[in-house]
Amino acid sequence: MTRITLKVLETNQTIISRALTALLPQVETYLKNHVSGLETKIAEIVIASITNQIEYFSLIGGTLQYQFGLPDPERRVSDILDTIRRGINTRIIPSKISNGQISSGVVVEMIPSGFSDLLSLEASVLVTEKGTELNWLDWLLIQGDTAIVGEYRFALGPSQYSRTGMGLMIGSSGFSWRVPPEYAGSITNNWITRAIDQSQTAIESEIASFFR
Repeated sequence: MTRITLKVLETNQTIISRALTALLPQVETYLKNHVSGLETKIAEIVIASITNQIEYFSLIGGTLQYQFGLPDPERRVSDILDTIRRGINTRIIPSKISNGQISSGVVVEMIPSGFSDLLSLEASVLVTEKGTELNWLDWLLIQGDTAIVGEYRFALGPSQYSRTGMGLMIGSSGFSWRVPPEYAGSITNNWITRAIDQSQTAIESEIASFFR
């Protein structure tokens, strides 16, 4: 009987390092090919959170629609949501070998600072019959409790003169109209930022599942 003896000349650490080096390009390719699916799921989470906020329901058929005088709120809000959805971008951090394993990460980019992409939309500005521009989304997201229209107050109720049929601005000395306090937002705390904050845990869970 012939006895064959094999001797491994490389250390375990070297073997593992070479195996990981060989796997690295495959891991990179896999992540890049599947990141679009992660992006879609994150977008779904964010949009679901935005449409679950009180501001959303008020805009499409409640106080905010009437006070802003939006005759076509569904279209306007839909355009805003589509812009947010398209603005969500995910990119993979290049993979590397560290401490005996392959590590990577993902960067999620959403809304530009200052909400410039949303505020520049046609849907975010209402032009009245007299040609006056009402920057209603800017009021909602940024202006907080700033007085917007001096010497006026809003009167809720059916009216043939109302753009929505439900409320008018009425001249009233000593009054100033502003976004109702329960909806008023600032640059760091508003309808959109609150929705994103509330969806953070779900997003992190989705990212963790992606790398399992």
